[in-house]
Amino acid sequence: MQAIYKILNKNNNKFYIGSTNNIKKRWNNHRCNLRNNRHENNYLQQAWNKYGEESFEFLILEEVNDENRIQREIHYLNETKCYERDIGYNFDKNPIDKSGKNNPFYGKKHSEEIKSVMKKNALNRTEEHKNNILKNISKGESHKDAKLNWEMVLNIREEYANELNTFRGLAKKFNVSKSTIQAIIENKTWVVQDLLG
Repeated sequence: MQAIYKILNKNNNKFYIGSTNNIKKRWNNHRCNLRNNRHENNYLQQAWNKYGEESFEFLILEEVNDENRIQREIHYLNETKCYERDIGYNFDKNPIDKSGKNNPFYGKKHSEEIKSVMKKNALNRTEEHKNNILKNISKGESHKDAKLNWEMVLNIREEYANELNTFRGLAKKFNVSKSTIQAIIENKTWVVQDLLG
């Protein structure tokens, strides 16, 4: 379901307003990032950390469609003024839809020159480097330096599959390298069979 939604802090009545083309996935994504202290909205994250998950309620304000989703979100943002710090947690009064074809990286590929450099770098890896990669691959949550967990990895794959984000955007959002995101998407690490045992 596509919708305009509100995340309400029941302690102080401050709130965040957003829109999505898949309400269940978006709410799961918000919860996952907030629970793991990785939400891109610092104001909302700080409130979540201070008041706790039980203080927040997720509400649907209006069901929408592709044609009116962003306009309705802008309407709610400007009507409620939730971008003002004493009212809410939003940053921007004029959000832009960056999904699918609206994403600035949509349809772009690495140039042949960049691919050549990447291939050359891969071929020039030392045996020690290759062994380290193999040793650490597919360890997932049990790896001593793991920054991700399975819930986050599944969210990364969903966002990428639904064209909601790019390698670079996901790397920034989850505080990992772009190559980590690429390895996850290409099923080189965090292999589903590992999750299933």
